[in-house]
Amino acid sequence: MSARQPWRLPPGAVAAASVLLSVVIGIWLTVDDLATRTLIAVAVGMLTTVVGLQIDIGLRLAERARRQDQHGRLLELVEQQPHFLPAVTSMLASATATMQTTKVPLFRQAVDNVVESARIRLNELEQGRMHCPANDSALMVDQWAEVQRSVRATTIPRADMSWWQSAVGRSYLERNAQAVVRGVEVERIFLLDDLDPDTVDLLDRTSAAGVSVLVVERASLPADLRINVVLYDEQLCVDELTNADGEVVEFVYSTNSADLARICTLYGRLRSVAQPYSRSLPAAPATGGTHTAPAVVVAPRSGDADVVELPVG
Repeated sequence: MSARQPWRLPPGAVAAASVLLSVVIGIWLTVDDLATRTLIAVAVGMLTTVVGLQIDIGLRLAERARRQDQHGRLLELVEQQPHFLPAVTSMLASATATMQTTKVPLFRQAVDNVVESARIRLNELEQGRMHCPANDSALMVDQWAEVQRSVRATTIPRADMSWWQSAVGRSYLERNAQAVVRGVEVERIFLLDDLDPDTVDLLDRTSAAGVSVLVVERASLPADLRINVVLYDEQLCVDELTNADGEVVEFVYSTNSADLARICTLYGRLRSVAQPYSRSLPAAPATGGTHTAPAVVVAPRSGDADVVELPVG
């Protein structure tokens, strides 16, 4: 559907009217006869009125054309996605009825707020972003069934341990293992504060699931690398929004190219300073002997110096 061209004054119309008005005024100033001057003044007044009416009519026509364009665009969009028609019709009917019948200003404001909120959310989706509450990780879990090639992720055990130990977290780790079996390359970087038994258990379970596990000391990282993110096939990323107290309030899912580039860059920087993880298990103790506590070993990359052993707390 072609867009209607808005009404405009003919080219040069305003300039021509200005010239004509100047000529008339010039004649009026050179005429001495009072009757003639009065007649010219009346003519000037009529000309001004006509020009004003033309401008007003033009503006009204332009507004009508704009509305017709919007109506046409609405019909075009409905034809493209006809299943939206019942919902959109119901929403508009409810909004219109409320605005026309309610005597409570707060209700009218609420209608405006609902419409504006929907507009903002839909615009975000158009840009490739979706916000979800921090207590809703369903999409993050379900996405494992869709991933084809790779998953890159980070974890901060001190912040996430209760989630990993929950039923949802254990199901999430099972999805990791299932993806590995399908041939998906899964890598997770743990940002460690300490190595308490729960953290070591999580590292071991993740490694046992076939995930490539890397570790790095969180305190050694710059602020912008202390992140908790997921990258699915480098086509969908999950980031966190936090409040002033550092509490996670929303997950942000994004396919936006700028967001993906930012998360990929941060993950690459983080990976460059992380080290592969392995668990050093002691030999079985002799009868009557004392069982030595195991150590967590950060395996060196090629060319690195010594292996770093961190005792389990």
